[in-house]
Amino acid sequence: MLCIFVADDDDAHVAVVAEILRAEGFSVRLFADGATLLAALLDPCHNASLVMLDLMMPSGERELLTRLASVPALPPIVIVSAVEEF
Repeated sequence: MLCIFVADDDDAHVAVVAEILRAEGFSVRLFADGATLLAALLDPCHNASLVMLDLMMPSGERELLTRLASVPALPPIVIVSAVEEF
């Protein structure tokens, strides 16, 4: 089963995304901030096939993108945001 890591600080958004992904047969791991996501991805045993990252979280996810570049075997990242403009 493919696992998708979802990092977003909006509980309602995360609940909807997780429900849809699980209904489609994916395993989902949820992260409330970029720091815990990064720690999970740095674990050589992580099982992420894809990362969905909210770029507008208050904990500085734009800087996280630079740090993610150094992660070995980094899965594809999909940037998501509920903001109309940034």
